[in-house]
Amino acid sequence: MATQLITILEKAPCPAEQLLTVIERAEWFAFGATPASAVAKLWLTQLLVLWQSMGVVQVTHDRWRLVTNVQWFADFNQKCRELRSHVHTVGSK
Repeated sequence: MATQLITILEKAPCPAEQLLTVIERAEWFAFGATPASAVAKLWLTQLLVLWQSMGVVQVTHDRWRLVTNVQWFADFNQKCRELRSHVHTVGSK
């Protein structure tokens, strides 16, 4: 789901409400006692705050936009190699 939101933001800045609509329409998004819209809004808020703290997105006039280039990988193995190159073990510190 986060990847889908990034691809939307790559095209153009958009309000959080538009991103929320995408989340709410996702098939995986089904909860019991808590209204789905409340859970979706909480999840999106946390994701946008995390991305903002990482310098990935910015908000201006209620519109979120991507502020960094996203690195897409050609395949799963390439992604794994990249992740391994950034992993630091406790023993190496």
